[in-house]
Amino acid sequence: MKDNRITLQYSVDENQLKFEVHRLVCNALDRLTSITCDRPPVNAVLAMDTVDEIVGLRTELAKIDQLFGDVTAIIENYIDYRHQQRMQNAMAVEPEISGMPDLDGLAERIQNFKDNVKNHENAD
Repeated sequence: MKDNRITLQYSVDENQLKFEVHRLVCNALDRLTSITCDRPPVNAVLAMDTVDEIVGLRTELAKIDQLFGDVTAIIENYIDYRHQQRMQNAMAVEPEISGMPDLDGLAERIQNFKDNVKNHENAD
């Protein structure tokens, strides 16, 4: 019988997330370390028992890979969430800038200053 995967969605308090992720990682590691298989004798390797054993091992490895994939997605999403929080906090702390400075007005003021300096020099 083929196992169908069902996607679950649930929430945990942020301060409990590390414990939930730890539980999932430990579950995957426990399953990984529990995989055992006896080496088949050379004369019996070309048999259905060997195929069944290999299929079972591959199925369990696929389930473990799915667990690690779920954990990876949770951690990546959490890191993205924390990064977005930091960015929002940084934006709130920065003083609001009302846009780009008026470069044309600044250039005009510089030119006026230069003209005034020239006029002042010519007056002497």
